[in-house]
Amino acid sequence: MKDLFHQITLSQHTTLQEAILHLEKNDLDGTNRVVLYVIDEDQKLLGSIMDVDIRRSALQNHLSPQTPITQIMNPAPRKIIEGQEVDLQTYQTWKRFPFIPIVNQDNKLLRFKANHEIYNYPNKVIIMAGGLGTRLRPLTNETPKPMLKIGAKPILQEIIEGFQNKGFSSFFISVNYKAEVIKEYFKDGKKFGVKINYLEEEKQLGTCGSIKFAESYLTEPFFVINGDILADIDYKQLLTTHTTSQNDITVCIFPYSYTVPFGVIEDHLKTPITIKEKPTYTHYINCGVYIISPSTLDLINQNEHLDMPTLITKAISKNLKVGTFIINEWIDIGNLEDFYRARDKINLNKE
Repeated sequence: MKDLFHQITLSQHTTLQEAILHLEKNDLDGTNRVVLYVIDEDQKLLGSIMDVDIRRSALQNHLSPQTPITQIMNPAPRKIIEGQEVDLQTYQTWKRFPFIPIVNQDNKLLRFKANHEIYNYPNKVIIMAGGLGTRLRPLTNETPKPMLKIGAKPILQEIIEGFQNKGFSSFFISVNYKAEVIKEYFKDGKKFGVKINYLEEEKQLGTCGSIKFAESYLTEPFFVINGDILADIDYKQLLTTHTTSQNDITVCIFPYSYTVPFGVIEDHLKTPITIKEKPTYTHYINCGVYIISPSTLDLINQNEHLDMPTLITKAISKNLKVGTFIINEWIDIGNLEDFYRARDKINLNKE
């Protein structure tokens, strides 16, 4: 705690030159994510300033090195009064700030709280990212499929941010193929404002075999999602549906429609026959997104290769309740054609 205070707080008497020296001494990197907080002798919070603003002030605004930092700071910093609850909408505007100050009623700085601790559901998210991605070769010869970029970010980062935006920040990533690429990019998740642990498969364990490695942490219903899909899902509503329906497993499903390019005879045994010209049919398909209650963990054996359909079949045979949740936007990235289609769609939406 003392180290954190020392690194990200400045005295109100700090000059611009001293602030720059402070940044260098504490090895702060000058990115937009670093925020410093200005306090007085009584440790009351006076303001905040991003380190990039300090450097720009020095280089661009021709300020004197002796300019007081109080002339540059934001006098109305984001903060939480001790005991105050933060709503999700407010939290989403704070994502770029790694730490938020906690003050008492007299505005005295008490401590800092990590961003991911401010608004955080206890439910864990397990992302399956250990597949070989053979259908996406040669793109996956050196890069694991979840790290392929759709737009400016890897697929895996898009998935993580989708959950983070809904208040979920504790992740387990199941890795195997090219695991070092994923671990080097995300590390412990701190720079993304989340917490990440890794489930390392020594062998391929299927869609859900590695879940068993995290069993001791899974005390609440938890999410499982394949690491190669993009979907617009209200994860909070999904959790609510799972809980209120008292499901043991909830499967996200997506309406998939296709058109037969011929006239279809629906019952050739009937007379006279009926022909439907180029009919469109809709089926609900498994999206690779689930919520699973801890009650199902006994159905998974240690180091067992197990896919999700088999687990669902096991659950049904044990009279556990399996329900569904319909989603309306979903992109599968299973092969080269799907990957390029998804990339084009994302790029088109951003234009």
